[in-house]
Amino acid sequence: MASLSVVEQDNKLKLYSYWRSSCSFRVRIALNLKGLKYEYKPVNLLKGENSHPEFLELNPVGFVPVLVDGHAVISDSFAIIMYLEDKYPHHPLLPSDIHKRAINFQAASIVSSSIQPLQNLSLLNYIEEKVSPDEKLPWAQRVIRKGFTALEKLLKEHTGKYATGDEVFLADIFLAPQLYAAFKKFNTDKNEFPILSRLHETYYAIPAFREALPENQPDAAIRLAFHIVWDGGYLKIWVECRDLLDWIANFAHELPLSLHVLPTPPPDSYVLGVVRPNRSKLSNVIVSDGCQNVDLSCQPLATGENNLKLYSHWMSSCSFRVRFALNLKGLKYEYEACNLQRISDPEFQKLNPVGYVPVLVDGDVVIVDSFAIIMYLEDKYPHHPLLPHDIHKRAINFQVANIVSSAIQPFQNFTVAKYIEEKVGPDEKLPWTQSVIGKGFTALEKLLKDHARRYATGDEIFLADLFLAPQLYAAVIRFNLDMKEFPILSRLYEAYNEIPAFREALPENQPDAVH
Repeated sequence: MASLSVVEQDNKLKLYSYWRSSCSFRVRIALNLKGLKYEYKPVNLLKGENSHPEFLELNPVGFVPVLVDGHAVISDSFAIIMYLEDKYPHHPLLPSDIHKRAINFQAASIVSSSIQPLQNLSLLNYIEEKVSPDEKLPWAQRVIRKGFTALEKLLKEHTGKYATGDEVFLADIFLAPQLYAAFKKFNTDKNEFPILSRLHETYYAIPAFREALPENQPDAAIRLAFHIVWDGGYLKIWVECRDLLDWIANFAHELPLSLHVLPTPPPDSYVLGVVRPNRSKLSNVIVSDGCQNVDLSCQPLATGENNLKLYSHWMSSCSFRVRFALNLKGLKYEYEACNLQRISDPEFQKLNPVGYVPVLVDGDVVIVDSFAIIMYLEDKYPHHPLLPHDIHKRAINFQVANIVSSAIQPFQNFTVAKYIEEKVGPDEKLPWTQSVIGKGFTALEKLLKDHARRYATGDEIFLADLFLAPQLYAAVIRFNLDMKEFPILSRLYEAYNEIPAFREALPENQPDAVH
């Protein structure tokens, strides 16, 4: 599928994808950049094909994308891209400089954990059902605007031709699909975000990006079958393809026709809208979206005194992960307590424009986002490695970490909980959170059944454990989840409680803990 130089491969890769999925879009860009051939396997989300048993065998979470590479099955876009980076290191997607790597991880994580999950179909459908259809777009725009504001501030000192310099790296792979969705689907105002708007235009000049565009995928259906009926000077268009109805509505502002949603479709078809033609004669009407179309394992052990400072909140699961990692690596750090009032302070916002904890300060280096911080620690302080050498095991660790950080934790965070409390009702908060955690834990049980031993992916503590342990603590202690359904996770939770590095990182053992 890529027009770039093709690389020798032992296996034919298969990518299970949906044309409109931002997560699938990321992986397509990465595959194209690396010149890797792959078989495209469409999964129609609107028809529920992601819930079919055969697909759930590949990914119990029921999300696309899924990459199959011989006997290896990897789900989650972050895990897939990191797997590709490990197995196919040509055209590296991460810079060798650890500070630049950290910026790339930060940008990618802002997209994958702070923006994309909160604009996805499941949450928007919940808002439509429980609040109002009119609330969906304002919610998505608010989430995107907050994330984009943070990205503008993060990237202003780092951009070159692309997000973090003059080469395409991980940050660009995550930014490009998010910008496409924001500007094309959610009508985000480009003028508010000059850096991101410029990057969006620049990405269109990259063949690997253009070939990965949604409208260029085999399952994209830009041209539609429809019925046209004259009615009192108007054209009524009855769309036969239900899958594209919502998509067309999103692009109505770009069409050269005036669209108005009709309340009731005729039998066996779906209404797109009413068109008042600008000309007396119309022919060959086409509905279109208008788009034209480094290995650091030999890095010497860091020596000398570090000067680490961690901005943390005792109850934050994301901070908990980082405390656990720091303890495992035996790294001393100064603890800076951040309550909700301090997070809103302009001085803290300079450190992290997203307004979240944790933030790690290492001398002159400031890293935000728990995933980016942990990967930075792994790069700079490689003693007690947090990732295994085996690339398949590494992929499992990335999958587990990202199920927690993108499919569970964002939906139980304070912003979503507060929104549900205000718009739906206080009694809806706990059932919503338990439902989200339950779905994620069900997926984790299936994923780990062939990998868990003493810990999540073997007999050593790795990245998966760093993300699982705080999430299990929150599920049991804060959200009263019945763990009888999750025997593997229950056993792991007991095992974590025996680890000194975990116990020292527990919320109740932090200086700012409220007992």
